[in-house]
Amino acid sequence: MLESHYQKYKDQGFKIITLMETDANQQPSSATSAARWRSEMNLNYIVVSVSGGTGLTLFPAFAGYPSFKMMSVGMVVTAEDVFPVTDNTIMAALP
Repeated sequence: MLESHYQKYKDQGFKIITLMETDANQQPSSATSAARWRSEMNLNYIVVSVSGGTGLTLFPAFAGYPSFKMMSVGMVVTAEDVFPVTDNTIMAALP
């Protein structure tokens, strides 16, 4: 679902970054496991390994995995845990 939104809006500046703390076996993720998962899921957006709680250190607003944040330019959160993601939600975050 997110991939289709990414393809639709990427030329307007829409970015998706998935923070992957554990792999499919619930083990700490690695760059290799993140890349493998991205490939298996046929994703074109960024997937980053953040094992050991690094994601919470880098992005404390993301505490409580799984969580979804929509941010505008300047990392301003415009929506939280929105499901399903709609065109209107995305348009509100775009420049």
